[in-house]
Formats: sequence, structure tokens, C-alpha cells
Amino acid sequence: MNRVQKHLPLTRRKLSIAEFICIMLLILSILAGVSAMQSSAGMAHAPQPSLPCDADINEMELEEVLEPNHGLFPDFRYDRESMTFRIPKSDGFSLDIDEVEHNELYHQRQYILSLSVSDPLYLGYGNMIINDDVFRSVTIAPSEYGYIKLTFNYRQIIVFDVSEDEYYYIIRAMHPRERYSHIVVIDPGHGGHLPGAVHGGVRESDLNLAVTRYLIELIEKDGYIRAYTTRNSDVHVCLWSRARFGNEVGDMFISIHHNASTNRNIHGTEAFYFHRPPGVCITHIMEPDEYCDEYCHRVDDIAYAAFGHSRDLSDIMRQQMTDQLSTRDRGSHNRRFVVLRYSRIPATLVELGFMSNAAELARMRTGEFQRQAAQALYDGLLEAFELMPPSR
Repeated sequence: MNRVQKHLPLTRRKLSIAEFICIMLLILSILAGVSAMQSSAGMAHAPQPSLPCDADINEMELEEVLEPNHGLFPDFRYDRESMTFRIPKSDGFSLDIDEVEHNELYHQRQYILSLSVSDPLYLGYGNMIINDDVFRSVTIAPSEYGYIKLTFNYRQIIVFDVSEDEYYYIIRAMHPRERYSHIVVIDPGHGGHLPGAVHGGVRESDLNLAVTRYLIELIEKDGYIRAYTTRNSDVHVCLWSRARFGNEVGDMFISIHHNASTNRNIHGTEAFYFHRPPGVCITHIMEPDEYCDEYCHRVDDIAYAAFGHSRDLSDIMRQQMTDQLSTRDRGSHNRRFVVLRYSRIPATLVELGFMSNAAELARMRTGEFQRQAAQALYDGLLEAFELMPPSR
């Protein structure tokens, strides 16, 4: 018994060491798994250059499908073929078409019309479910102040015209190209969890948005060009969606960026375009390039023309920027950036300067530079539209 008791502590000690080793191996295994999961999550959030965003693909598939209920709103009649809503005229109802207020919330895929009417309850209230290729629904909200607010929830970017004939007040939806003769889509690069370059506590995404806002002010003040933006706040928009939005509504596409380099002495302005030689498949643009061979007998002449004009647009913008900003001219270059190679309209990506260069960053973060950059881009747009009028 004494001999057994003498060896017992040694046995316990060996088991304790073995258990300790097992526990450590288990912990290391768990940590390795967590690291792999984090790495995988990081890859999931990285831009996917050759594929559309999953959210864009699944948005309509996952939304609740509701049956149309047009019959609940007999005095607000929708015609799918003409994309027209009609309100019958009657002795007890009048609508002042000169007092219609338009509020276009295209980032939320909504368009709000406020109608000045004699009877706000004439149309009823609630959700008019449509669920066709253009509209999801219309929310009818009467106001005690003599207004009816109509909120159109749509799938495709549209604008509205309000008119009247002998029997109806007519609200007609149309594509922006039906109303506006010159449309540009402005893309403030990066945003949200992808801020782009960050130097001196300054985020590229913020600079891109600041210049975009000054540019929008110039465009809206003139009224010659209609501008849409891919984002108007610090949110993430995937690359494919930016190009798709430009193709949906625009005549030209400009992506605004600020550059960076490991060489802090590099400075200047440059621009990029994408040119795909004739004979290379572009018809099935959503497919990765290596799967395009079987479709190459179908050539999209419109897209080829857009690629050709993209270099001209790039040169115009770069020249305006270097002239007005007095920055070094670093040229225009052909690159396979997602927003360029998926665009089917003339498109350019501009780099205003290098955030990694302390002197250039100090200048670019000022309102004066941002206004000058916006003016240069605006003048470039005027020149580009004059030389390359929209071909629709």
C-alpha cells in the first residue's frame, strides 16, 4: 500500500500534464477556427469585382409577394401598359396640377407626389398593391391641410408628369431619359465600411462625397444636365450596382476618387477609362470573362461605341482638372475597374490627387479645392456633352 501511495502523486502528475496538453491543443484549435472564420468574413465583405451584389440579386426574390388590390381604390386607376394612373374628375373633387410637389427619393426607390386637392379623402387611404415590373405599391396618405401624398415604391427609376384632360387627372410615369436630354450619374467612390484611402485622419470616401455635393449644386443651379448619384451619404454601395445604376438611367458616368501611393512624393491628377477591343464578348456582361466565348458572335455595338467615347470623356475631364486645379497631369489610362468595364455608357474614373502626399492632401481637404474640382468636372461635362451628345 505504501508503494502504491508513493507512486500515486506521480501518476496524477502525468495525467495533469496530459490533460493540460490536450486543453492547450483544444484552445489552439478553437483559436485557429475563429481566425479562419474572421478571415472568411473579411473576404465576404471585400468587393467582388466580377459579380453583382447578393443583396441586389435577392432583394426582389426575398420580399413579401402581395396580391394586387386595385379594386379597393376605384377612383385611382392604374394602367400597366401605359404606366399611367388616372383620377376621374367629378363635381366633388378638384386637383390643382400647377401646385403638385415632386420629391424624388431614388436612393430609396421612392417618388412622392403631394397633390393639392379639394377633398383629401377622395382616393381613400392605405397601400395600393401593384407588384408588376415597375411598381411595388403606392401609399395613399390624405392630409387635413388639403393634400394627398402619394408615395410610389418602384423597382425601376422613374419620374412623373401630372396633367389633365376632359375626364381625368393623369399621373404618368416615365423613364428619366424621356424627360431629361442630358443625364450624368456621379459616383462618389467608396463609402460605409470601405472608406478607401485614409491619411492624416481623412477618409477618401468623405472627400469624394464632398466634391460630389459641390458638383451637384452646380448642375442643379444650371438645369441643363440632370444628375443622379450612386450614394448621397456614408453608405456602402457595391461596385456592380454603381455601374448598373449608371446604365439604367445615365448618358455618362463619372466616378470621383482621391489617390494614394506608398511613395509620398507622388502627386497629380489622372483619369481612367476602359476600352474592350471589338470581337471580345460583352453581350453577357454579368458573366465572368472566361465564360464569354460562346456568346462572342453577338456583338453589342452600343457598348463598343460607349467604350470608344470613354477615352474621350476621360481626356476631357483630366484636361479640365489639371488646367483649373494646376495639378500635375498624370495622363489617362486604360484599366479594368469594375465601374468602367461594366458600364455601357461613356464612363471615366477620376483621381483628383494623392492623399499620401502631405501637401496635396492639405489642399484637397479644403472647401476651396473641392469647389474648384467640382467646377472643373462640371465644365468637363458641358464639353463632353457638346462633343458627344446622347445617342438614345
